[in-house]
Amino acid sequence: MVPDYMHCICLGVVRQLATIWFDGKNHQEPFYIGKPTRTVDARLLSIKPPCSISRTPRSVSQMKYWKAHEWLAWLLYYSMPTLRGILPSRYYTHWALLVDCTAILLGDDISLSQVVYCERCFQLFVADFEELYGKQHVSYNVHQTLHIAQSVKDWGPLWAHSAFMFEDFNAIILKMIRGTQGVPMQILQTFCLTRAIPLNVTSVIPKCTPAQQEFN
Repeated sequence: MVPDYMHCICLGVVRQLATIWFDGKNHQEPFYIGKPTRTVDARLLSIKPPCSISRTPRSVSQMKYWKAHEWLAWLLYYSMPTLRGILPSRYYTHWALLVDCTAILLGDDISLSQVVYCERCFQLFVADFEELYGKQHVSYNVHQTLHIAQSVKDWGPLWAHSAFMFEDFNAIILKMIRGTQGVPMQILQTFCLTRAIPLNVTSVIPKCTPAQQEFN
């Protein structure tokens, strides 16, 4: 099985860490940053991302509603400037390992030396995780990061074998559903229709009059 960074990293480790940082249950822990939430929000919401990022930042109070793309943007672009001086130094440096490695392995042209660097950084990330956050937080997703670099060696950049493309297509599938009965058949019929129309148009157009072709 190839590790999927959308679930392992974005919806896994990234969401897990953000949750425990702001969870009031951890108010006595050194990594707790729930009190300066307003400062975090002020920094986060002041960021104006380029149009290449589909979603604008949302308050950390709404993070339970964040989508995978939002967690990815938080990881790569928002978290480092937002958490600087707020997340304690040890935890900030540890988090930076995950940010750095993910950014590198999402590149278009990744060298072997970069993969080896990321492999070592992920090993350090996992080794320090238990000491910083406790054994109870060492989840399966945390462990799975140890296999991310190898998956890039075998299958290419993370974006080339992730579930993001399938998640995006779910929105298209949802639009094919018009009622609660016979949902699979609704999807099948609509999909077949959308594939058939272009083919039928191509075969019919040559038989049409100029006026009909212009109307098309």
